[in-house]
Amino acid sequence: MQNVNIFGFQIKAWVCALVVFLIWVIFWLLIKKLVYWRMKRFAKATTTKIDDIILHSLEVPLNLLIVASGALLVQRFSFFAVEGDMLQYLITVFKITIIIAMVMFFDNLAKNSINTYSGIVETLKSYGSVAHGFFRVIIFGLGFLMLLSSCGIAITPLIASLGIGSLAIALSLQPSLENLFAGIQILFDKPIQVGQFIKLDSGEQGYVAKVGWRSTWIRMLPNNVVVIPNMQIVSNKLVNYYYPEQEMAVLVQVGVHYD
Repeated sequence: MQNVNIFGFQIKAWVCALVVFLIWVIFWLLIKKLVYWRMKRFAKATTTKIDDIILHSLEVPLNLLIVASGALLVQRFSFFAVEGDMLQYLITVFKITIIIAMVMFFDNLAKNSINTYSGIVETLKSYGSVAHGFFRVIIFGLGFLMLLSSCGIAITPLIASLGIGSLAIALSLQPSLENLFAGIQILFDKPIQVGQFIKLDSGEQGYVAKVGWRSTWIRMLPNNVVVIPNMQIVSNKLVNYYYPEQEMAVLVQVGVHYD
């Protein structure tokens, strides 16, 4: 690695590259902080929460992109430039960084949206964890395929071979997949919701505390929690004391003495 002549001083090229990298990263991080400060003030003044969610979801991915762009910029300088296979590797790493940043953004966007609106939307309050897990599987699956494509790996044969592989995985993970799809069925069918009092066919009764992607948590009257797989919730009978409304009729036998 050659030296660089700056004002008559011979400085190692890697030192110059490190300085350029730090200046670039610090400059854009300061610009981002200033812009974010103004945008957050504007977002707080608006009535919608979507802009706050987007800004919060973009913060970490933008930092990652700034660092990656600084590393790519250093390679463009003549004293530290690389060519051939090394340059191609660096471009590939930069593409991978962009994909990782996109995956992080959409994952944070889904998580923050569910956390923000779970107090407003009753469905998200009850089944937010199931919805987040469902979106996370889709986001990470697409991100993984994009990573393979950016590395030069053909994904068409891989997708074709996933048919046989998915069959083997489905057989080995059959109980977990049954509970996952049962949780999705609970999400759309809404036989129970968080906060409702239910009684299972097996005898357990209590308030629904949490509906996860694999199991449902029921807080019983002694303040103990029983964890029921979602498949049992879907396949067995249960009594929901909150449907159609919380008011209900109770039959009471009243005896009258013959005298």
